[in-house]
Amino acid sequence: GFLSLMMMPIYLRLLGSAEWGVVAICITVQSFLNIFDAGLSQIMPRDVAKVGLELKLRTEKLKQFWMAYALIGSIVFCVCQSFIPVLVSGWLNVPKEYETEAVWVLRIGVVQFWFQFVNGAHVGFFYGVDQQKNLNIRSCIFAIAKHFFTFLVLMYSPKSIVYMLSLTVFSIAEYAYNSFLLKEYRVCKMVISDWIAALRVLFSEL
Repeated sequence: GFLSLMMMPIYLRLLGSAEWGVVAICITVQSFLNIFDAGLSQIMPRDVAKVGLELKLRTEKLKQFWMAYALIGSIVFCVCQSFIPVLVSGWLNVPKEYETEAVWVLRIGVVQFWFQFVNGAHVGFFYGVDQQKNLNIRSCIFAIAKHFFTFLVLMYSPKSIVYMLSLTVFSIAEYAYNSFLLKEYRVCKMVISDWIAALRVLFSEL
């Protein structure tokens, strides 16, 4: 977060006020969407810590929360993608010359949101198994690489869509890397009973 704040004036200078305005809209929408976490990030570390060291119990808990995150994120993703054109042309009142660009930037931003949001299951699990130090180191490395790469590509092509594409690529990479670190839990091999358990977790916290 601190690095993002430090880089903001640099991005503003590279992009200009008009292009940065499109990015600012996307950042605002992403910030709003984080309310759909619905407290999962607070309860997951506690629930994971409660099950102890047994692999089977940890696997079940990770699956439940991952599916809850994936379900919420996917619903939000579909709704947002459907309403983005209306949001841009109507409610946000974006100037005509920037409408198409704003639509695409927001679409990419919602893709980034999905990967960041569902990665919350990985983050919560790492906190629950007391791996905060390694997690924080990885997060710092990804953040530094992300902003360094984004700065370089904006030097070549200062466009809001380039900015969002760069950030999204690193969000996908971070999600993929955390999934790889947790490959022993085989989160992707889901069954119907796992989805039912995830829904129970979700609705019990609402």
